[in-house]
Formats: sequence, structure tokens, C-alpha cells
Amino acid sequence: MRKSIWIIVMMIIILGSSSVFASHIEGTIVEGNKPIYIEIEGISVLTGKDSVYLLDAYTEMCPLRLITERLGGTIGWDNVQKAAVLEYNHNKYIIYPNTKKIMLNNVLIESEHPVMIKDSRIFASFAFFKEILSVKTTRDSANRVLKFNNPSSSIEDKSLTEDNINTRNKLAAFLTELEFKNGFSGQVVIVKDNKVLIDRAYGYADYENKIKAETKTTFSVGSITKQMTAAAIMKLYQENKLGLEDKVSKYLSNVPHGNEISIHQLLNHTSGLYDYSNLALELMMNGGGFVSFDYIMNRIKDKPLEFTPGTQEKYSNTGYLVLGEIIEQVSEMPLEIYLMKNIFSPANMVLTKPSYDASGKNVVAKGYKGSTDLKPDYLDAIYVKNAYGAGFLCSTAEEIHLWNTAFLNGKIISQENALLQMTNKYGWIRLSEGYGTEISHSGNTMGFTSYNGLFPDTGTEVIIITNKGMADLYSMKLKLLKIIFQK
Repeated sequence: MRKSIWIIVMMIIILGSSSVFASHIEGTIVEGNKPIYIEIEGISVLTGKDSVYLLDAYTEMCPLRLITERLGGTIGWDNVQKAAVLEYNHNKYIIYPNTKKIMLNNVLIESEHPVMIKDSRIFASFAFFKEILSVKTTRDSANRVLKFNNPSSSIEDKSLTEDNINTRNKLAAFLTELEFKNGFSGQVVIVKDNKVLIDRAYGYADYENKIKAETKTTFSVGSITKQMTAAAIMKLYQENKLGLEDKVSKYLSNVPHGNEISIHQLLNHTSGLYDYSNLALELMMNGGGFVSFDYIMNRIKDKPLEFTPGTQEKYSNTGYLVLGEIIEQVSEMPLEIYLMKNIFSPANMVLTKPSYDASGKNVVAKGYKGSTDLKPDYLDAIYVKNAYGAGFLCSTAEEIHLWNTAFLNGKIISQENALLQMTNKYGWIRLSEGYGTEISHSGNTMGFTSYNGLFPDTGTEVIIITNKGMADLYSMKLKLLKIIFQK
């Protein structure tokens, strides 16, 4: 009898052990009790007492200090709070061991698994490094290796005044709260006193595959494209290759009312042309692919002008579609090639390009609609594919900052013509809402929203890009400005 009981007990132990150590759970590398290795920035690391251990069959626990310090961060212990204090990529974390609670930039958040103390060492789950620290992580299940790499670098200035450091900390707290409590995903660059205070990425570029956004991840920027299309026209004007008062019919024969509309009127939305973006449903029914400029002009040729050119102002994507075609006609090269040679290259913009071209999809982030119940927005591709000079580009917040700097400093067109472009609202909108002159433009496609704002009186820039369509970036901008200007 005793022998039978002993056999049963042993079988339970064996079966229980095999369920934990001999199983292969999807997404984990649990298999037997073989060691799990660590690779940091491509270098294998001997862990010794810091060896990875399993919290359960699903969760590998990794040495926090070892990985953080190898990635360039710092970690210490606050004996008063009984917490680890970690600084990494300009973010500050206060981590309370044996709980899920973390203070990130003074905002209380929770991790999926508790951070644990084992043998006087602090361990965090493999997911913690990706979800909380935004480290790039990879599992090599075949070789039982967990890989850790720094995300793409930031251009934040290290030499800041105490006032600007305090401002940066407040901005970081607000943006952290937006990410973890409101689901913000995207990129933000904030400049004050001509110093970059914030250059950070938030949330996911791809929600289905849990791919975190990085500062080098490209997002569709929609109508921010118009700033660059306008600058290309101004460059051709500067080179005496066209005149701002020239009629459209001088360059294109198939634009409705082209003999009545000037280039100047296309630039500042006073042409009265029918907005072709109203044809989105038709473009979708057409198969969702690229359509020609001739096709679009043919579809609007019978549409009357909404007003006599020059008498009113009404936003029109058609105007910038026509401007892009004029650039191609005058320069004798495709619009994207002209922009690359004359706009992107002088500004050192290496990631900015059409979101979609003949070779396929270039934009890395996926666009979404909704705020909590997110769904990929496949209509976005249809819209952006046919936006051309009105909104076909993808970029990053960093590269929009490079564009701003090059434009204002006369590297694209002369400063005199840059001022002319901004004053006449060619690709820019001029506002005054209590923070000095604001020169800005936003972008909104089906799955992405963007904002690029300059406040030249104070050397301030606010650039926001998100992969959520129709996002309320206006309210977000106002909150950021209140923090920046301490109001």
C-alpha cells in the first residue's frame, strides 16, 4: 500500500515538473532546465548569479542591474522608499520590488509582472524591458537566448538650463501619462530656446504584433507634405523657372479653369477648385490602387469653381495635387525625386519618402482608427497613395525638426523666400493664441494625425505624430504649450 502511494506521488511530481519545464509555450523558450543565455548589444554576457530564472512557465525573469547598466542606464537603491531608482534614455523610474508598481517620470503605472528580489538581486520579466523601458528585445528560442538592444537614439540636448530641465521633466510626466493612461502612440519632438527638450517615441507602431514605436519609425504625415511642396515651388520661383502669378494653364492643359487660376492661388487655397479628396469612395471602388493625375482631373473637370479665384479662402487638397504636377513638369523629374534632391538631402532627411510607391509600402507604422477599440485603417493606403503633393509623405518627428531647421536657416530656399512663403501662408497657417506668432500645419489621413508648429519668437517647436486617425492633437498641443511657457 505504501509503495503504491509512493509511486502515485512520484508520478504527480514528474507530471507537474514536465508541465513547467518540458513544455514549449508559444513565445517562450522554456524547455527542460537548460540555462537561458543573455545577449546585450550583440555581446554574449556571462550572468553567474544573475542567471535568468523562471517565475512561471510563461515568464523569464532577467537581472535588472546587469542589463540596464550594459545598455547605458544607471540603477541605485533608495533606502527610504525601499525602491530601486533607475534612469534610462532620459526617463526616471522608481521601482518597488515584489510589486507591480512603478513611478515613471512621477506617474504611477503598473507592469504586467512584479519586479522581484532574489538572492539580494533585482529581477524583472523579459516583457518589462520592452513594455516599460522600451528596450528592443528578441527571443532566439532555438538557441535559448534573450537579446537586448537599445532603441534608436534621441537628439535631446544634454546641455540645458535648470529651468529647461524642469520643463522637460514636466513634459515627460505629461507624455508618460498620455501613453500609459490614454493610449497615445507616436512621436514627439519639443524645442525651446532652440534646444531639443523632448525627442521620444511612445506606444506601439504595430499593435497586432506589439512592435514599439521608436524615434526612427516612419509615420505618414499627411498634409505636412504641403510645406515641402510649397518650398519646392518657391525654389523653382527663386531660380526664375516659374512665376507665382503665372496661370496654371501655362504648365498644364488638363486642369479645370487653369486659365483663371494662378500658382499663388493654389498655394494659399484661394483657387476655388473642387477638392478631389471627396472622391475617396470612388477611388476605393476603383480598386484602392494608384490613379493618374489625368484620371483625377478628368473626374473633376465638370465640377464648377466654388468661388471666383482670389475672392475667398477654402482649404483644397486639389491645389497641392496640381502644384506637385507643376513641379514635375518644370523640373522634368518625378515629384519624389525632386523633393529628395532639393528638400530632403539639404536637410539631411534620410527617412522621409512617399508612404507608398511603385515598389510597395514604405511607411513603417501601421495606421489605426478608434481610440480604445483599435482597428487597422486600410482606407489610409487608398487616400495616401493618391495624395502626391498634397500629402503622400512619411517621415519622423526628428526629420520634421530637421526640415524646420533647414527651412528657417535658408538651406532649402533663401531666408527671404522662406519668410515670403510663411507670410503668404504657402503650406503654413499663421495663428496667434497667446504664445506669440504660431506658424504651423497639421496633417490628417485616415490612420495618422500630425502637427508641426513653430513659435519663432521664442525658438520653440512642437511636433507630434501619431498612428491614430482623427486624433485630437489640438488639445494635446495646447497642454504642451502651457507646460512649455509655464502657464
